[in-house]
Amino acid sequence: MSRATLIVAATTKNGIGQAGKLPWRLPQEMQYFARVTTGEPDGKSKKNAVVMGRVTWEGIPRRRRPLPGRMNFVVSRQTDYDLCVGVCLVKNSFR
Repeated sequence: MSRATLIVAATTKNGIGQAGKLPWRLPQEMQYFARVTTGEPDGKSKKNAVVMGRVTWEGIPRRRRPLPGRMNFVVSRQTDYDLCVGVCLVKNSFR
């Protein structure tokens, strides 16, 4: 049987952002997110996925995206949105 772990960041009123940033600063939670989504420390050679919105993607500093060790999926209503970081490695268009 497959197993899925979902991590959702939301306030008690289901807020997910404020002025393009997280509405809190919790370093231990960010470390947990990184550890779970990269598959560490179990050492298994699996690749996890991170699904995020365009604004979240743009909020990640360019030097830190895509998030390493994970498949990054960015959802947007903009059909012509360009995810390129420096040199474009892959460009997909879904409708």
